Amino acid sequence: MFLQKLRVVRLIGVVSVVRFVLYRALLKLGVFKLLTPMRETSLRTSLKIEAISGCPRSIPSNSKVIEVAEELTNGFFRQFGWRKIRVKKESVELAVNGKNYERHWSDVNLSELEDVKLVWDISRFSWVPTLSSAYLMTGDLKYLRTMQNWLSDWTKNNPVNAGLNWVCGQEVSIRLLNYLTGVTALTHSFFDIEEVEEFVLTHCRRVRPTILYSISQDNNHAVTEAAALFIGGVWLRQFGQNRKVKIEGCRLQEKGRKILEERINRLVLSDGGFAMYSVTYHRVVLNTLSLVEIWRKHFSLNSFSLGYQEKCKVATRWLACVVDKESGDAPNLGANDGSNPFVIEQLEYRDFRPSIRLAGILFLKENLFPSAIEGEILLELFKIKNRLSSECRFSQYAGDLPASGLFVARKELKDSKIATCFLKYPVYEYRPAQCDALHLDFWVNGENLLRDGGTFSYNAKGDLGRKLGSVESHNTAQFDYHDQMPRISKFLLGNWLRCGEKKVVSTSNGFETFSVSYLDRFGCKHHRCVEFNESHLVISDHLSGFSSRAVLRFRLPMGNWSLRENIVKNDKFKFIFTSNVEITRISLLEDLESRYYFQIDNIIVIEVEIREQGFVRTKVVFEL
Repeated sequence: MFLQKLRVVRLIGVVSVVRFVLYRALLKLGVFKLLTPMRETSLRTSLKIEAISGCPRSIPSNSKVIEVAEELTNGFFRQFGWRKIRVKKESVELAVNGKNYERHWSDVNLSELEDVKLVWDISRFSWVPTLSSAYLMTGDLKYLRTMQNWLSDWTKNNPVNAGLNWVCGQEVSIRLLNYLTGVTALTHSFFDIEEVEEFVLTHCRRVRPTILYSISQDNNHAVTEAAALFIGGVWLRQFGQNRKVKIEGCRLQEKGRKILEERINRLVLSDGGFAMYSVTYHRVVLNTLSLVEIWRKHFSLNSFSLGYQEKCKVATRWLACVVDKESGDAPNLGANDGSNPFVIEQLEYRDFRPSIRLAGILFLKENLFPSAIEGEILLELFKIKNRLSSECRFSQYAGDLPASGLFVARKELKDSKIATCFLKYPVYEYRPAQCDALHLDFWVNGENLLRDGGTFSYNAKGDLGRKLGSVESHNTAQFDYHDQMPRISKFLLGNWLRCGEKKVVSTSNGFETFSVSYLDRFGCKHHRCVEFNESHLVISDHLSGFSSRAVLRFRLPMGNWSLRENIVKNDKFKFIFTSNVEITRISLLEDLESRYYFQIDNIIVIEVEIREQGFVRTKVVFEL
């Protein structure tokens, strides 16, 4: 284990490790208690509801936003974008945890909780821009009264720098960004400007000292925190009540810009993928960049560097490349924490199109989806007009994404249907989150036939959390009884895999082919070749180097599946298995998947087992 950790230190990079060690040392020495002291007095967040004589402006109505705003006024909150939970009508009761109520954030032990995100999600203040939007759409003051009640309750129960909701710099940042979105949308006449200033300063001063830790992680945290410093600094520079505050705002703005530029240029890969190798985290980053660009435009600030702008463009194209344009869904690749911040349209959580549409307008100057998909409420709130032609220019890339380790192939079927194949292969410049080497995701006309297991929860009880991130929950091969990479800690895998020989796309007789392999730490080798045409998919797996067995898994949606000899089928799809060695077992089993954070569903899994080196050929027929 010690040698594994040394190898991981080399892979992560000495600079990142030194930053992390420095942060932990400062934490133990109590330095952050001095830099971010607790306060006995709470923040103030009053609204001047009684002084409002009429709605100052209106924005186009959106039925989904109104629906969610009505739920909020009746005491319901959509946790993780799907899970409707009951809170007291005038109290955000999940915003505080009694055990940690009076502790400085640096003394809070997150492992004491089942899952801290159950507390954090409502404290991100996503309901502030929703309620602001609903008021501007309808002029109904009940939405502002609900906002006032919830803001007052939250600040009363969450003293500055005390408890769970001040532990994570990213959570503090998301809260600030949502709050300022609501404040700016409503205009300052609705708020006490000094109270807003205090809120912004307090949050920025909490984020600034610990952003060193976030940078060391090489993930989305520092992107969000830099965005908060930039946007918080912009607000303070524009509306600070004295020269000292304006100067601090100027410094925060420049610091945020500098870190944001550096992080995006580093963490957005050359093909547009993001360093976390996750579709949902990619959306989080893209939403954050869109919000930053909206603030930049709203206040007519200088453009970011050309390199930064280009990374925003390729990141937009990457997400557009992997989305299913009919359903808006995408492969459940990588970790998933249930986040979809800053896009106010309350559509299906797994609909990625509003994020892509907004980013396409801002960075590509193109409408990638028709206006019916929405995604423009943020533009309305900040009075930014979409002056692009209504013509939709959605064109999806298909081919190899070598920096992301992802091959994408598409075929047009009868009646304008589309089949899409994704093959994930091991290329890890940054930390891999799951054992998904040579995982195959397959979609036919918006239906995810071969699917990824997902995440469920970062602190799942029992074996569930481990299993969902393991090779067992992916459409690939498991050798003997070990995983592809050993798990060193909750968020860290060792012995990162590297892909071996790789043959890029070739086309012959209507087939597209792609092949790639890897060799694991035990000398087990998996070589997978995928051939794809308009009626079927052929997967050839060469498996060698194992001791006792190799098991291929194919994870399917629930349905009327049947197994007879070497064929598994239902009324739409058929799997036919052949091999040059004896297939010792073909089984149809039930297992679990998590497409939404904190949700579990049943699925069907095909397991194909061999006990000697050889190849297994799987033919998937989808045009029955």
